[in-house]
Amino acid sequence: MPAIPCVQILLSATLTMQSERLYALKLYRPILFAAQRDELMDVDISSSAPEKLKEKYVICAGDQRPLAAVCLLHSYPGKRIICFTSSREETIRLHTIVKAFPQLPSIAAIVKNSLKQSLLIKKFNDNQISVLICSDVLSRGIDLNADVVLSYDLPAEKTTYFHRIGRTARAGKRGAGVTILVGDGEKSDYFNEFCFNPQKASEIELDAEFMEELSPTYKTALKLLKKTVKADRYHQPKAKKPRR
Repeated sequence: MPAIPCVQILLSATLTMQSERLYALKLYRPILFAAQRDELMDVDISSSAPEKLKEKYVICAGDQRPLAAVCLLHSYPGKRIICFTSSREETIRLHTIVKAFPQLPSIAAIVKNSLKQSLLIKKFNDNQISVLICSDVLSRGIDLNADVVLSYDLPAEKTTYFHRIGRTARAGKRGAGVTILVGDGEKSDYFNEFCFNPQKASEIELDAEFMEELSPTYKTALKLLKKTVKADRYHQPKAKKPRR
């Protein structure tokens, strides 16, 4: 009796188009069936931008990105803010730095799927938490509504940017999407491509004096982060040596 070939079917509402991630799946001659082509392919969907969305950006040096984020969080008092990062590790680092500033409102970070995540989302939607820091896992398929979406860094894909921004300016309400860029190159090479309407996107000039005031606390936060990273590495289980 001839062997029946194995057919692998992958179903996803948030399928990535990044080639390195698809390669890791080890698919053989894959065929893509897209229910909604415009979400997966590189097409112009700028016409679907929320009517009351304001897109903004900040340009800073790479080593000043966390401080720029802290400064922006101070700029929206009384607003509910979702801050997206590119990874779980970046979420932990930013949360460690941000919570060192006592002037900021209640802040929480989501680093994995758990019962605690559902609780934090509920508190955020009920206005018990003002700032939620998370990775792009929460940019799709989860009921989150914010006044401001802060992109701590540029996502790898245009569709991810759209899903981030989709957390604000919903149901006819006003909302702002703010992106932190490192240097003019990120604006010209990436942000202008991702942005719904690059011509209307406005630049935010950070207050240099205010950033200088925040600098001592920022330096202390960086030292705390360094200790936290060392502690995490120390507590990680060591790989067992292979038997000879």
